[in-house]
Amino acid sequence: MYPMAKQAKTPAFIHELPLLVIKSQENAALTRIGMGRQLYNACLGVFLQQLALIKESRQYQEVSEISLHEFAGKVKNVYNLQ
Repeated sequence: MYPMAKQAKTPAFIHELPLLVIKSQENAALTRIGMGRQLYNACLGVFLQQLALIKESRQYQEVSEISLHEFAGKVKNVYNLQ
């Protein structure tokens, strides 16, 4: 499931207090949270589509097959670095 969090060296305590709001404030907050969730999921979907296209590309396949040392050498050659 989720990786275990590292234990803090100093003790920590959490206390939750109920939030007292009127119904209109609650509705506005829930609406904004929902809109933020939809925006996040839309952006994530677009990013994942772009990532899939990148991984399918010929350039990505070529680069992913070479070692980091070989890649560094090619970068140095392209930019005439020493």
